[in-house]
Amino acid sequence: MVSVASLLNPAPLAYDNHQPSPYTKYKSDLDLISHPPAKKVKVAKDAASFVQDSIRGKIRYRPCEDQDDETAKEHQRFNVYPMGHIAEFRRHIPYNSDKKTFMEKTGRESFEVYQYTFKLPEDESNTWTVMWDYNIGLVRITPFFKCQQYPKTMPAKMLNNNPGLREICHSITGGALAAQGYWMPFEAAKGVAATFCYPIRYALTPIFGLDFVSLCIKPGVEGYGHMVIDPEIVKKCTLQATQFREEASSYATKSTWRPDPLQQNSVKALNIKSGYPPEADGKEKCPPTPLCSPQWTSVNTPRSSVLQRNVDGSEQSLLTPKSMSDRCDVQSASPKSAKSEDGIGWSTGDRDGEIESLAKDIEAASILNQMREDEGPRKGRNKSCKDDGNSGERKRRASS
Repeated sequence: MVSVASLLNPAPLAYDNHQPSPYTKYKSDLDLISHPPAKKVKVAKDAASFVQDSIRGKIRYRPCEDQDDETAKEHQRFNVYPMGHIAEFRRHIPYNSDKKTFMEKTGRESFEVYQYTFKLPEDESNTWTVMWDYNIGLVRITPFFKCQQYPKTMPAKMLNNNPGLREICHSITGGALAAQGYWMPFEAAKGVAATFCYPIRYALTPIFGLDFVSLCIKPGVEGYGHMVIDPEIVKKCTLQATQFREEASSYATKSTWRPDPLQQNSVKALNIKSGYPPEADGKEKCPPTPLCSPQWTSVNTPRSSVLQRNVDGSEQSLLTPKSMSDRCDVQSASPKSAKSEDGIGWSTGDRDGEIESLAKDIEAASILNQMREDEGPRKGRNKSCKDDGNSGERKRRASS
């Protein structure tokens, strides 16, 4: 019997150690509300990708990672990354734009770049990527304008202010987002940047070198912001671009596949007539006989000689009318006695007798045909005579 006290004051339920109690579940729900999970950081599509890709082509334009005390402080202020390890990271960016002008001007289908990032001290929310091709020195100058709040039309105006510069620059509008923008030859990009990049001059020393700090024009000085460079720099860059294009074309010609000379020697030369390689002894190998003849064959094949098995087990071919006719034709064509394929000899007397027998058969057949032809008219005349007799008999009966 259950006592009244146990019914009025039931014992607390025992929970399994492996199952959470309702209090624990309630507490975990409160924790989720008070501490929501961290959101995933959204990476920009044009963000720098630091990978140790293999070297493609020649490295003509290496990064300058030298620092003095002042430069090191400025690099920390601009948060230059990865300073000291820029040369370890290379990136391959294929050119996938619908415009084919880049291929026509450079003879290349991709960018092989070094890159690094920096941030402005007054605005650390934006990260700017500096990128240049280490093969031919093309520099992506779009970030230089954007980080200083220049309008989008400013690069086009800068090209118009420098005759001949537009022909050797590239406006990339398709393909990888990180490579889109204006690309300019190295010396021209350095000269243009020196006219308006004084506020970010220390952030550009890894690409242009330590002397770039002294080359930059200070604000308020004549020439600052005009973005006009010496025409000799444009001529030099034009000649250099032509040289790089010719080198790329010659490299593309040399890189076309050619058979290995060792493979050429190992392959036997084919014989033109037979289509098979010659054997070691110099004799040509004949092509195999096809299993079936490519020609049409008749449904009812002509009769040929039939094999007869003798008592001793040997075989002997029996002559048929067809084989006899063929052999007579062969013998008539040759005056000498010959031997047939089955080994039976034919003498001159046998040949004459066979011909005479065939002639008699032919004569008998012609006589039989003549008799059949004569029998037809004879039957017609008998029928007409019989009809005349019947008509006369009927007339006599009618008169009587």
